Amino acid sequence: MTRNPFCTVICVLAVTTLSSAALAQMGPPPGPLGPPPIVMMLQGVSLSTEQQAAVAAIMKLHQQTLAPLLDQLRTYHEQMAAMLVSSGTVTLSDFTSLEQQSVQSEQQLQQETLKTALDVRAILTPDQLAAAAANQKKMQEFHSEMRLIMGPAPGAP
Repeated sequence: MTRNPFCTVICVLAVTTLSSAALAQMGPPPGPLGPPPIVMMLQGVSLSTEQQAAVAAIMKLHQQTLAPLLDQLRTYHEQMAAMLVSSGTVTLSDFTSLEQQSVQSEQQLQQETLKTALDVRAILTPDQLAAAAANQKKMQEFHSEMRLIMGPAPGAP
């Protein structure tokens, strides 16, 4: 199976923008997260030149909203980390405001990521969507098989 080079670039951009930036700026995620919906949707789908340009424009447009949200999350997490290592007594109630702000930013980040994915989805043809669905099904089957082979993750309940 050949890979579309533009799709690879968009996937790398999405992963680095949405995942690596978030991980580097905020620390490890709260739980196991899969790739962004855009990466999953475009995996193995061939895009025309016009679609490639449209995806790049969509990503650039949404990045203007995503970047400040990631910055906010980083700031909240840095503030929480500083509180944890500060001298004196620190209680759970000391974190309430930052935690609420962080949760709100995370929700906005997720919503913007989904908006981006929906905008990208809108430029795909029915055949491309069918290919994306088939690829997603294959990946789910592969992951299920891997879990059977590998067994539960260490420390899993």
